[in-house]
Amino acid sequence: MQKKLHYTPDLLCLIAPDHPRIFYLCKRLGESNYAVVNSPDITLLCKDRIAISRKIQQLLNQFKRTNPNALIYIPDPRYFRTPKRLVSALSLSDFPIVIKYPVNHTGIHYVNMKQAHELDTIPRFFQKCGLYVEKYIEATDILLKCYNFGEIVITQQESNRQSLYRALKSTPETYKSRKNRTTITTPSEIEIFTHFIAHKLNITLFGMDFLVTEDNTFWLVDFNDFPGARGIENAGEIIANCLIREKK
Repeated sequence: MQKKLHYTPDLLCLIAPDHPRIFYLCKRLGESNYAVVNSPDITLLCKDRIAISRKIQQLLNQFKRTNPNALIYIPDPRYFRTPKRLVSALSLSDFPIVIKYPVNHTGIHYVNMKQAHELDTIPRFFQKCGLYVEKYIEATDILLKCYNFGEIVITQQESNRQSLYRALKSTPETYKSRKNRTTITTPSEIEIFTHFIAHKLNITLFGMDFLVTEDNTFWLVDFNDFPGARGIENAGEIIANCLIREKK
């Protein structure tokens, strides 16, 4: 791969995060200083769901210093290596909680647990990889999916009768038939925050999911550096133009 890239100086690389040799690709591209969307560093950071969640929290804190009235929040995160440590650290008053299984890059499994004994239902495989726990957010049935394509920000509003936490862990195949998604004007604070994240992380393509509460606050519950952009009209053309602008 490195020899081929050596003779293609005008190549712009777009790294698919689920590529089986993602770490090798990022290392080689970083060493060769080729133009990449997104950068190898941010791709590797996003491979670690715990690390990227903490980074986004830090950036939100910075953002609020200059935008104190922005109604954007992130559920209080905590990380536990085993369910036993989680049980010993939490009291009954802490429930309900939302548990994320940080098992891979392309998706997170969300489980809403109302009582401590439900932790026994966690599959053994996930018990070994650690548990990422967030405060449960009592939200409306509205989910905002915000996409950043270079300088363009597109937001889709998704309404669902079922629990949005359950919807978030659904597979695209099972979830597709239940969703009702429309493109809306991006709320101003989300658009400003999106540009802020793009600048601070030096990232071109990414998506964020926001739960919306009754008091119209936005809770960031997922960050994805390779969004699917399903349902966006002319998504392929938008992404292609974004890559062309990035290369220039």
